[in-house]
Amino acid sequence: HKKIIIQKLFIEQKTVQQTARETYHSLPAIQRYISGFRQVLLCRQKGMSNEEIAYATHKSRRLVGEYEKIIDEYAERSYILERLLKYQPHVENNLEQWANDYGRQD
Repeated sequence: HKKIIIQKLFIEQKTVQQTARETYHSLPAIQRYISGFRQVLLCRQKGMSNEEIAYATHKSRRLVGEYEKIIDEYAERSYILERLLKYQPHVENNLEQWANDYGRQD
């Protein structure tokens, strides 16, 4: 799920709510993916090892490895990782409408 969610947010630049609807994830789950991705990306840019990143972010080495794999794939496709780090996913203002849409199954 991480890869799909990160793709929708950072590459396709969909809103957090659109991503949540399309992936059937809650807003807190989406926010955890954003936070985890950024933490690992920032630590990687500082030259930290997988073990150091896991310790610093309080995530398992396996989870850090999953994020590192996504980061490596973006780097191979010539995405500028600095832009991904700076990009702020958009949160729609109308949370009530989002809640109604999210609860509805079309």
